[in-house]
Amino acid sequence: MFHHILIQTDGTDLSAESARSGIQFAKETHARVMGETRVHR
Repeated sequence: MFHHILIQTDGTDLSAESARSGIQFAKETHARVMGETRVHR
């Protein structure tokens, strides 16, 4: 299955919710998570 999951966020509420879902999925599949935050200027 998945071994590594990259979760990108942009500081919005929607991306925070998606990050939580991605982290939960990683826990269920025993995958590692790498996070990245992007901010628009």
